[in-house]
Amino acid sequence: MDAADGDWELVGNKTGATRLGFGLLLKFFEKEGRFPRHAGEVPRAAVD
Repeated sequence: MDAADGDWELVGNKTGATRLGFGLLLKFFEKEGRFPRHAGEVPRAAVD
C-alpha cells in the first residue's frame, strides 16, 4: 500500500465538509510537518 492508498483509507468514512477539512489538514501536515495555525495558511486553490 502506498501513501495515497492510506490517505483514502483515512478519509473513507468521512463525508462532505468533514472529508474536505480532514483531507486538507492531512495533506498540509504531510507537506509542512505541522498543522496550520489559521485558515489563511491553507492555499485557496487547495480548497477550490
